[in-house]
Amino acid sequence: MIRIVAENCTACGLCVKACPEGALELPDKVAVYNKDKCTFCAVCVPACPHGAIKMERKAVTVNAASFKGVWVFAETHEGGLKNVALELLGKGRLLADKLGQELCAVLLGGPGTESLCAALGAHGADRVYVVESESLAEYSTDGFTDALSILISKYKPNIVLYGATHVGRDLAPSVASNLGLGLTADCTGLAIEGKDNLLLQTRPAFGGNVMADIV
Repeated sequence: MIRIVAENCTACGLCVKACPEGALELPDKVAVYNKDKCTFCAVCVPACPHGAIKMERKAVTVNAASFKGVWVFAETHEGGLKNVALELLGKGRLLADKLGQELCAVLLGGPGTESLCAALGAHGADRVYVVESESLAEYSTDGFTDALSILISKYKPNIVLYGATHVGRDLAPSVASNLGLGLTADCTGLAIEGKDNLLLQTRPAFGGNVMADIV
């Protein structure tokens, strides 16, 4: 939930500008948020320089069936797609088919990024989510975390895959921490197992002497 610390609010309006859903307002010179509009993406928290907005998350039981789709973060470099993005689409296709769900790619970048959609479609993506902004022309942890957190909060994918690159290793834990989600790093195998169709993630442990399966 969002908590507004009224005594810290200076009515600067930065949180209102930052909110992508228009969930924040300043009716009486103190920020308030609309619960029906808020997706709890947490973009407003760092936007407030006075610490007047707090995000409090509580463990809740959710219906896993409400989450749909296998997403691949399509990393780019110097205006082109990195090979790891296309490789992940191949694995994502297998997972999506097993689940009977869509395979989606996520493109974040500066103006012109949308031109890469065709290549992602040719490599198996059923749908591509694109966020173009001058602020995303170069990678930054905060900018990319905010954009991806908004998309995940709104569209609720079942699985999100990142390449184990410098960017992926920085972005994945940042998004997971921001949204309170689980994360398994350094996977060497991915599969859908069991009657509940849960993601089985295999990764080395104890210096590579043991292969651990994480559900």
